[in-house]
Formats: sequence, structure tokens, C-alpha cells
Amino acid sequence: MFTIQVKGLNQLIKKNKLMIQMLERGDPAEELVKRIVRSAKHFAPRRSGALVKSIKYERISKTKFKIFVTATNEKGEPYPMYLEIGTRYIKVGTAANPRVYKSSSGKQAQLPYIGSAIHRSTTKKDINAVVKRLLSIYN
Repeated sequence: MFTIQVKGLNQLIKKNKLMIQMLERGDPAEELVKRIVRSAKHFAPRRSGALVKSIKYERISKTKFKIFVTATNEKGEPYPMYLEIGTRYIKVGTAANPRVYKSSSGKQAQLPYIGSAIHRSTTKKDINAVVKRLLSIYN
């Protein structure tokens, strides 16, 4: 007859439960989405501030989020999509190489503002930071 003794199993189970809870709450993923929203707000064009205030996100499921912008002009017409995708009058760059200019408030603005925020916030460095946070549970 032989005996197997496992040391630290209860600790490992607790850590796994903590990691599962974090994933269910979406902490690492939500942190990345929050970074994207902060970046989009920082680089969005400003005239009245309505565009910046209307950039928000919502959780759709445990692993899915939706970023949306609801600003409207004086006539009640939505305009954020024109600043994101451009028109023949509004020139935008690409997510990797956005059009950069001084906004009417004097701050640096970028078009597209959401696409470039996603591009900036999903660099290897940022994804590694989220993974590192997850792995820190096991240390």
C-alpha cells in the first residue's frame, strides 16, 4: 500500500476559483475596453464636448463588449460615424496612421478616433499587461 500526499492543493483550488471569478466578471477584458474608451475620449475631436461625453461601452456577455457613441448635432442628427469613417469633406486616416490635427479646443485630435484607440490599446505591450495581471494570481 502507498500514500500520495499533495501539498498546496487547497491553495491552487482557491487561486483557480479567483481566476474564474475574475474572468466571469471580465476584469482583464473590461480593463482593456476601458483603456480603449479612455483613449478614444482623449483623442476625439472637441467642439462642445458632446462627442467625448457620449463615448461609452456596455457588456453584452461575459466576453463581449460594445463601444458606442451617441452624440447628435443641433438638429438631432448623429454625426460620430462621419468623424470615424470620414466623408468627402472630412478626411480621416487609418487606425495605424490616423489624421492628427488640433481640435477647436486646442487639444490634439485624431480621425478615426475609435479605430486608432483600438489600434493603440491592443498593442502587444497592452495585451501583455492584461495577461500579466491574470498570471499574477498564481504568484
